[in-house]
Amino acid sequence: MTEIETILSKPFLHLKDLTILLGSSYRTVKPIWECLNEAFESSTGKGVFKPLGIPTSFVISYCQINPDLIIRNKKTGK
Repeated sequence: MTEIETILSKPFLHLKDLTILLGSSYRTVKPIWECLNEAFESSTGKGVFKPLGIPTSFVISYCQINPDLIIRNKKTGK
């Protein structure tokens, strides 16, 4: 199982996971992460439990991530 597949199989993601998933730096992903926190809180009415993270399914849908495409690109080295 690749690192991306391991991250996508987690029930919750942290900022570090999202930086790996998007292949970007902390500085680039941090504003997205803050927007994710706000969107999750407004859509569920619950705050994000920081040690746990944000549900993976919410991150994938919010960022419009195609897991199959990311895994395929990682395997081919793109």
